[in-house]
Amino acid sequence: MSVTRPSIAMDQLFVGYLQNPAPENFLALRTALLEAPGFDPYSRDLSQAETLFASEHFREAEQELRQRMRPSHILSAGAHLKLALVYERLGQNEEMERERAIAIRCIEGILSTGDGSMERPYQVTRPSDEYDVLAASNLTWASQTLRQAGGRRIDVIQTKEGSEVCFDVSEVMDILKRRLQSG
Repeated sequence: MSVTRPSIAMDQLFVGYLQNPAPENFLALRTALLEAPGFDPYSRDLSQAETLFASEHFREAEQELRQRMRPSHILSAGAHLKLALVYERLGQNEEMERERAIAIRCIEGILSTGDGSMERPYQVTRPSDEYDVLAASNLTWASQTLRQAGGRRIDVIQTKEGSEVCFDVSEVMDILKRRLQSG
């Protein structure tokens, strides 16, 4: 498999964000990811890794997760936490801590894009990011609706704790729409 210039550029943006987790660095990485060939915000391609993990084939699960991480899951806190759990089971504590730290940076990046209100919703790259944010905020999903606001599509999640958390999914849905139209 050859390395393409876009993947090198994305890797540089990723490392740059991890080293300097400023909101503008997260947004630059997010934009590059949304524009990356092969990026699929709706992919469910981690199921094989989950099966391998469940059957205690940790080394194979690690390989599968690493293979699937880029581009679609590079900013997925959940994917990085899965990899951290694999490393924990393998007794690789340094790698486990690194992946946990990356997962935290992914959540911090999303949280830096807004305040979760309808006026300033969080910007996500995958629908699963919404649930990662809820989990990190100790909130439990109760219901969800899609609303239109100012030309944007906003996922509004009501939590069991009584709060409302909003996520801008406009760009993610545009990717789905293009994929459905071309396929």
